[in-house]
Amino acid sequence: MSAISCKYHPDQPARWGCHKCHINYCTACVRTRSRGAATACPVCEGPLASLGAGNVITPFWHRLPRFFLYPTNTFSLVLMLLLAAVTALSSVSFLGFVVQLVVIIVFVKYAYAVLEHTAKGHDSPPDYSGAALTGELELPFKQLLVFFVFAFANFAIYDLFGTVAYAASLLLTLIAIPASVMVLAIEHSFFSAFNPMTLGSMILRIGFPYLILCVFLAFLLGGSEIALQTLLERVPDWALFPLYNFLEMYFLLIMFALMGYVIYQYHEELGYPIEVEPESDNEGAETPVGSPGESLLGRVEILIKEGKFEQALAVLERGAESAPTDFPLRDRLHKLLLARGETERLVKHGRDYVARLLRERRPRHAMAVFRDCHQVDPACKPTGAGSALQLAQAMIANGEPRLALSLLSNFHVAYPQAKEIPQAYLLAAHVMCDKYNQDAQAMLILDYLLAHYSAHPLAAEIRAYRETVRAVSDPSVNPRSS
Repeated sequence: MSAISCKYHPDQPARWGCHKCHINYCTACVRTRSRGAATACPVCEGPLASLGAGNVITPFWHRLPRFFLYPTNTFSLVLMLLLAAVTALSSVSFLGFVVQLVVIIVFVKYAYAVLEHTAKGHDSPPDYSGAALTGELELPFKQLLVFFVFAFANFAIYDLFGTVAYAASLLLTLIAIPASVMVLAIEHSFFSAFNPMTLGSMILRIGFPYLILCVFLAFLLGGSEIALQTLLERVPDWALFPLYNFLEMYFLLIMFALMGYVIYQYHEELGYPIEVEPESDNEGAETPVGSPGESLLGRVEILIKEGKFEQALAVLERGAESAPTDFPLRDRLHKLLLARGETERLVKHGRDYVARLLRERRPRHAMAVFRDCHQVDPACKPTGAGSALQLAQAMIANGEPRLALSLLSNFHVAYPQAKEIPQAYLLAAHVMCDKYNQDAQAMLILDYLLAHYSAHPLAAEIRAYRETVRAVSDPSVNPRSS
């Protein structure tokens, strides 16, 4: 009864399987459409087969402590205490019997509301409403009639066939009762609730875990009696009857919540519609990623683990084209291109990636991407003169003037007619003179600017800086130049 695990997330149960690749996937690995339907195998893109929601949903036998805590919510506790108090105030008369019957009907109706709510996939009890207590009050009466039919059938078997047949019939009845309760909750049909074909079908669809459910219910059925016996000597006589009723209601609510969860766990096998899509709640397990970009990255990691690098690159490149500002996706593409030595594709992607990072004010990230591209192709430059100038300024501010000079080199060739040329070359002259004492090279750049951009708004600044460079490079003025 152990769940089938996902190949790539062993701590997660698998939701789908690919018969062609022989790979099982969890919800973290596979992108889904609405209503939880899987799209395709991340590796071969073929159809996936569902492994059943029961493989994803935590089995009920692993959640028993939660069921014991289920009746401890505020509304359930208040309701049980109130109904127990009402039974304490009722007398041992016909009116008291009627009050007791009303209490049973109201609480059984609430227990059915809990069962149906849990069967839809909800962990918390249903919200308070009049319908939860008074709506469809025929359900408790139908349940009582079903029990009457079972009892009548067993006594008839005893009269006709004797003790052995009666014992076998009684055992089958006890096994069938949980299925009867669940069928009544699902179909609200009196006849279906004792129809052997309907009950047998439910038991067979759930399979061996149904017998486990019966064992747990048997223990719970005796739990209130054992608890009451423990408290007999410690509780005054006047409190025994309401305490007994409270314990019976407490354990009954646990049983109904447990049966509701079994319907939820096997809702696909039973054809029962749910409201909450199943997800594994294994403690300590990482839950599936949600956004399309994250799901795409998950598929890429699967392809890489399967050794399908070119397919992974193609997926990333398509993703980058459709979502150019998805930086986690583009960063993964950059790193994979770098690791695979795809120089041409790396530079092509990097030029645009750097420009977009700068527009998003992420200069350090942009510098790191450009540095990788520059190492494989020293002639690489970002897309757009503005991006190149901004990147060079960031490099200088972050202590990488030599890389900035490489970027500013032949700026007018890389970006002809760019309005940033004067500013870029003035910046290069500053770096050459201030950082590396290359005054002669700085003078050549400044002379070029004055020859070609004499009317530019930066012309006055260029002339002033040229005079400064000339002064510091004159041996008679500045010993640095000698």
